[in-house]
Amino acid sequence: MLLAYIINRRNSSNIKALVSYQSFYAKMENGISFQQVQAAAPATINIVSDPPFTLNLELAKQHVDALDSLPRPTLITCRMGPRASAVAYMYSGLNHNANPDDVIETAENDNAPFTKFDEYKEWVRTSMLSLRK
Repeated sequence: MLLAYIINRRNSSNIKALVSYQSFYAKMENGISFQQVQAAAPATINIVSDPPFTLNLELAKQHVDALDSLPRPTLITCRMGPRASAVAYMYSGLNHNANPDDVIETAENDNAPFTKFDEYKEWVRTSMLSLRK
């Protein structure tokens, strides 16, 4: 299962950019390579954040910088959804100057995949607090 989150849903049928977490998916059944991802959208960025990578502030900055640089709408993907959903909610919360706990509560109400993992919720919370402008 490949879950995707779209930043700025207006005109989401015409994806202009893609942030991908496909480090090893080409070898998986029904997997795709980053080269295939690049062929699917005019602007792409590949950020490796698959486990065992540690969710930390530097990784959060990479995601924010990538999303700031890409045109909209932007699709964020990962294999199962926790990383992509955490990034999408963190980024949206930062852009709306939202309270991190409110963002996590909304994500829980939406059944966002990252909310099943305390580590991801804490990463969203601490990243938002550290990266606020």
